[in-house]
Amino acid sequence: MKNYLFALTAMLLMLACQSQRKPLGLTEEEHDYMLKKAKESLVFVEGGTFTMGDVGKTYPSGYNRPFFDDPSSFPLHEVTLDSYYMQKYEITYGEFDLFTKAVGIDSIYSQFIGLNFRGPDGTATGMNWYEAQEYCEWLGDLVGVPMSLPTDAQWEYAARSRGQAVANATDDGTIDGGRNYYGKGVDIPKRETPSGYFPPNPLGLYDMSGGVGEWIFDYWYPFTEDPVTNPTCTDSTYHSNRITRGFPGPSGSIYPRTDNRKPTNRGSGVGMRCVANVTKDTIR
Repeated sequence: MKNYLFALTAMLLMLACQSQRKPLGLTEEEHDYMLKKAKESLVFVEGGTFTMGDVGKTYPSGYNRPFFDDPSSFPLHEVTLDSYYMQKYEITYGEFDLFTKAVGIDSIYSQFIGLNFRGPDGTATGMNWYEAQEYCEWLGDLVGVPMSLPTDAQWEYAARSRGQAVANATDDGTIDGGRNYYGKGVDIPKRETPSGYFPPNPLGLYDMSGGVGEWIFDYWYPFTEDPVTNPTCTDSTYHSNRITRGFPGPSGSIYPRTDNRKPTNRGSGVGMRCVANVTKDTIR
């Protein structure tokens, strides 16, 4: 019996020590920095039911005009989501560089390291889908909660501040060039506009309009009219490419769902942000 208790105690001590290990390749200061920044960046998104797709603007006469009218955002359908957290900013090169250091892979766009947009505060682009998803899982291990790339529905629900009928993920749902979107009066080149330069949407999320395109967890799939709960597409039968959302453009629209990025594509202009799949507001 004594031997059994000794062995059990030793095993518990070993597990306790393992749980306190820092990720391979990071200093204690780097680990603490990433953990603190990750927790501070997470915005709680209360779940609910919304109409997914380009709901458009309805005029007093009853006429409805789609905001963007992209075929990928139809048909409209009802979606119910559990609550979750989403990072308020797109991931920066500084953050992603610490991840590549920790797991031992080549940094992204390292050949451009002397350029301004490759600075530590610049919005990171160039990682492939697998690296983006691994980053989220790695960050989740630091925080102690399951994290991943957002699903298509999670991304749109958050961009629309819990499903509001808006055209853009700006502070007022419209584009006001130079004030809440890139345009006249902004002296910084678009490629180098820092994350968080413009006001966030009402939910507190930045650059979902006007930032970079972002990797989505799902494979691309067509919408149907059927109501769904917590939808996600993990089947590549219909399409082998992953969805990207939020590419900047004159309209700043959040509705088009791009399907032209292979998940192995490393070096494109796609960036990312993560979600924490926790249904209660408990991360602090």
